[in-house]
Amino acid sequence: MTAFETYFTSLREKNIAVLGLGVSNRPLVRLLLEFGCRVTGCDRTPREKLDPEVLELEQAGCTLRVGDGYLSGVEADVVFRTPGMHPNNPAIEALRQRGAQVLLVQDYRTESFLTRSLEEQGIPMVTLWPGSGESKLGLAAKKAARGVGLYRRFNKVIREFQPDVIHFHAFPDHMDRLDFPRSRMFYSFHAALERNLSMLGQKNTALLQSLSDDGLTFCGLTSDYAREIGARFHTDRVLCIPNGLDFDRIRSQRYSREELRSLFGIPEDAFLLGTVGRLHPVKNQERMLSILREVQKSRPDARLLIVGADQAGRADLLRRQAALVMAGR
Repeated sequence: MTAFETYFTSLREKNIAVLGLGVSNRPLVRLLLEFGCRVTGCDRTPREKLDPEVLELEQAGCTLRVGDGYLSGVEADVVFRTPGMHPNNPAIEALRQRGAQVLLVQDYRTESFLTRSLEEQGIPMVTLWPGSGESKLGLAAKKAARGVGLYRRFNKVIREFQPDVIHFHAFPDHMDRLDFPRSRMFYSFHAALERNLSMLGQKNTALLQSLSDDGLTFCGLTSDYAREIGARFHTDRVLCIPNGLDFDRIRSQRYSREELRSLFGIPEDAFLLGTVGRLHPVKNQERMLSILREVQKSRPDARLLIVGADQAGRADLLRRQAALVMAGR
């Protein structure tokens, strides 16, 4: 039995609640049902307005709680929450107090939207190395830590908290030294596979292959991506976990195209490119500037809108670079 099958089989004896039945959670419900799990799907949409696909989930065995009061009295051992639902929702808080805990382990502390959100939710965080990763000193400390016992601190955290599973999504260069079953380790790729691997380097890519051979499970954002990962690492232990976007919530929001363009000084008929992500080198906004330069060869009126929280003063840098592109240099 694969790690994938082991995990979902282990959920059969638990009451599972899926909060939000938008397009991102429906594949999850179907997968849980295929493994014989007891699933309750909760959504605020009234029954008369439910999509046929949601009603098909009910026919397949999912219990539906919909409409007003859909979260009242929800009982569950395991909860999957749509990203569009605030984690401090009273119903979720009540379930959290009775349920499992999440622990974030980070090599070093960074000030980010994710860190602030986790703190607001009361999720405990353990920092393995002091200092910030955004300073030169912090980066140097991070590199040194890996050579002088970072994994030892991680093993101490494992012994103290005894996690059921461990999920990684960054550099894996100490994962092989952890005293933890490989079959309960998960690793996610968040960007194009070859770009991810080029950033990791040959040594870390080889390490992931070795861990995969020992039972590590990979996670990808789409079914095509998951197949690509499986082919690259010669494994069938790959989960498809869609990106955390509630498309129903996004579609329900209404904006005035004219007002937004006016707000940012973008001409009504200009060709507009956009990118969303924190302003950090790993997000590669420079690539979008290169694309803008190419697009302007056929559409001189093209504009680029960059949306994201500033980190380490990158907003000013990107503005200067964008000004050069707009000036044709």
